[in-house]
Amino acid sequence: MNWLSPDRIRSMMRLGGTPTRKITLCVGLAESAGQYPSLLSGGMQQRGAIARALALGSPVLLMDEPFGALDPVNRAKLQDLLLELWASTRKTVVFVTHDVEEALYLADRVVILGSSPGRIIQEIEVPFERPRVRRLFSSREFIELSERIDGLFREDVLQRIEADSQPAMAER
Repeated sequence: MNWLSPDRIRSMMRLGGTPTRKITLCVGLAESAGQYPSLLSGGMQQRGAIARALALGSPVLLMDEPFGALDPVNRAKLQDLLLELWASTRKTVVFVTHDVEEALYLADRVVILGSSPGRIIQEIEVPFERPRVRRLFSSREFIELSERIDGLFREDVLQRIEADSQPAMAER
């Protein structure tokens, strides 16, 4: 099945979504809308996934590591596309990522989860103004916050390793 085709997106719109042409233009797929996903690059396939999500008209987008398998250039382009889409739609986006810089660039709030059992280590309000720009990555504030979050992860991992090794030590 051609998941990017205007017919497929139109069928999803029956649930109350956005016009097909607007979506495909918005995500940069207008010229590729009739192609099968297997003929598209990974970045274009991700754009198709975003188009399908937008076509449903849901007020919330759930995105689990959507850019993780992309090369750095396409990853940056899709991050910027997501920020543009958010600015124009103001949809709530729940974005799961293991990339601290990506989280800080895209989010207004970052929830840091610990190792299993899953728990919230900390919730951080991202202090950077919108619209976000790429030069933010080299700012002192951004680097310091990124390092702080990395430190929280490292501390959690060390605690988990120590907790897991306790039973092994007791058996000796």
